[in-house]
Amino acid sequence: MTPVPFSWLKIFGIYGLPRAIYVDNGNPWANASNKHRHTRFSAWLLRHDVDVIFGRPYHPQGRGKLERFHRTLKLEVLQGRSMTSLQEAQGHFDPWREVYNLERPHEALDLGTPAEHYRVSEREFVEQKEEYQYSDRYQIRRVNPVGQFRFRGQVYRVREAFQDQPIGLSETQTEGVWDVTYCRFVVASLNIRTGTIERHQPRG
Repeated sequence: MTPVPFSWLKIFGIYGLPRAIYVDNGNPWANASNKHRHTRFSAWLLRHDVDVIFGRPYHPQGRGKLERFHRTLKLEVLQGRSMTSLQEAQGHFDPWREVYNLERPHEALDLGTPAEHYRVSEREFVEQKEEYQYSDRYQIRRVNPVGQFRFRGQVYRVREAFQDQPIGLSETQTEGVWDVTYCRFVVASLNIRTGTIERHQPRG
């Protein structure tokens, strides 16, 4: 079982689970040295039915709202301050957060506040998840401790993010190409003609 930081468990326990998280390509979401990208943490999110959507590498404009937030935080809280402890830093963050979320009008929200638009997720967080059950359309394989599985006499690797977990394989409309699915999410494409497995590229 992948250990998950207590802070995430606490946050999801209070605010519920999102349907998706839009992330960059760095830790803890992605492994830059892993062509299949997923980490144990992002696999944990998939297992809890949270879609992990990766932004385009080196395109921070795709996360413009977050980058704008960071700019404001740096300008109004961090710039010109030297903080010597987490407690001191939190003492600056807390009052600023109240103003940012509850008092300050935001032009992007028609001069409303973030608190007026935020809703707690209705998706309850359950820490212990039962093993996902695949339908009959999938051929099931279990990933070994080093991230490998065997299919039609060949060994393929989807990395350690899915170690000791079942995955489902299903044929696509392209001859010889199979989708590799983890829970309900396609995480890789397997080409049995070339004997290769690659990061999944959404079709459309």
